[in-house]
Amino acid sequence: MNAFEPKAQKLLIEFRKSFKHSWSKQLIAQFPISNICLDRRYLRTLNDLGLYENVVYLSELIQAYITQHPNLHHQDHTMCEYLQELDTMINAYTINEYKVIHKQEHAAHAYVQAIQLINLPAEKLDEHTSKQLKKYLTCVAEYGSPKHIKHLIECLKKQQYKNNYFFLIQIRHFKSILSSK
Repeated sequence: MNAFEPKAQKLLIEFRKSFKHSWSKQLIAQFPISNICLDRRYLRTLNDLGLYENVVYLSELIQAYITQHPNLHHQDHTMCEYLQELDTMINAYTINEYKVIHKQEHAAHAYVQAIQLINLPAEKLDEHTSKQLKKYLTCVAEYGSPKHIKHLIECLKKQQYKNNYFFLIQIRHFKSILSSK
C-alpha cells in the first residue's frame, strides 16, 4: 500500500460522512451520490487505481453539481473544500505504468537516477544507457522542479567532453520535452 491509498480512502470516507450527516436535505436530494459507491468496506477493497478513479470521478461530480447549482452549494461550504482537497490530490498524483505515483517523488527519484547515469564512465555510455537516461530525463521534464531541470542541463553539458554525440542527443531530447510542455 502506498501513501496514496490511505489518504484517498480517508478523504472519500470523510466526504460520505459529511454528505450523510451534515448537509441539508435539499443539497442531498439533488446531488448524484448514487453514481459513486463510497461504502467504507468497498473502498477498502479497491487498489490505488480504483481509488484514484473514484477520487477523479467524485471531483467531476462535485464540479458538475456546483456548475449546475451555483447557489445551492453555498449552503454548505464543505463541498467546495472537498473539491479543493480532491483536486489537490489529483494534481499531486498521476498514473504511470498501472500504478498511482506521487509526481514530485517520482521526479526526485528519476533525477537521482539521471545524475548517476550522466556520471558513468565514457565506455558505459551505450544504447541501453541512452534509453534509460531518456526515460529519466522525460520524467524530470514532466514533473521535476525548475532547479532539478536546470541542474540536469548543466550536468549534461559538463559531461559532453566524454562523448559529445551521446550527450548532444540527450540534451536535444530533454529540451524538446521541455519545450513541448
